[in-house]
Amino acid sequence: MNIVKQDIWQYLKTDKKPIVLYGMGNGADKIIAVLEERGMRAADFFASDGFVRGQLFHGKRVLLLSEVKEKYTDFIILAAFGSHLPEVCGAIRRLDEQYELYAPDVPVAGEELFDADYYEANKVRFECARALLADEHSRFVFDCVIKYKLSGKISCLAACESEQENDMRAIFPERRHAEKYAFTLQRNKKSRGFRAVGKGLRQACRICADAGHGNAGLQSCRMG
Repeated sequence: MNIVKQDIWQYLKTDKKPIVLYGMGNGADKIIAVLEERGMRAADFFASDGFVRGQLFHGKRVLLLSEVKEKYTDFIILAAFGSHLPEVCGAIRRLDEQYELYAPDVPVAGEELFDADYYEANKVRFECARALLADEHSRFVFDCVIKYKLSGKISCLAACESEQENDMRAIFPERRHAEKYAFTLQRNKKSRGFRAVGKGLRQACRICADAGHGNAGLQSCRMG
């Protein structure tokens, strides 16, 4: 895998431009905590125009983007929230086209950060998981996700986007099977879906071990 050598946090540490967070809430709290832990700070915060009401966040007044542009001649935007809504994703993409923007990957649960040190410490695990993928496109998607998690560049995710319906048809060539599976995912995506992933990874563990990876391979694929 041709993986980036410098992660987003290392880059931000060496760059001198002010860091401005887009969004408030739990995601922003986590990003702020990582910045402070590494000797950096957020210069300001801004939100979409309809969400700015003079409120404070971490002791600073939340700004409009227009105010950020008036205050700084050059700056880095860190997107501090996620969304699946097309209009929100479109707005973030437009910001990415106009400014230097990153969307740092921070843990939803737990404290372990996916940074360059984490990647190097678990490199054998990632290589084992990648080797189990059956086709070049799957390996390409795997690489894109890893690159995104290290770099924070949303272009890495955009490069491997696909439509869910097309994915289901590729997995289940018979349309009726694809529709049935898509319905199952929609109905039980939080419970049954995660159980299926866990089962699949446990099976992958056994494959790794049988393929000669031994304990290292088994550890590489184990869930928790």
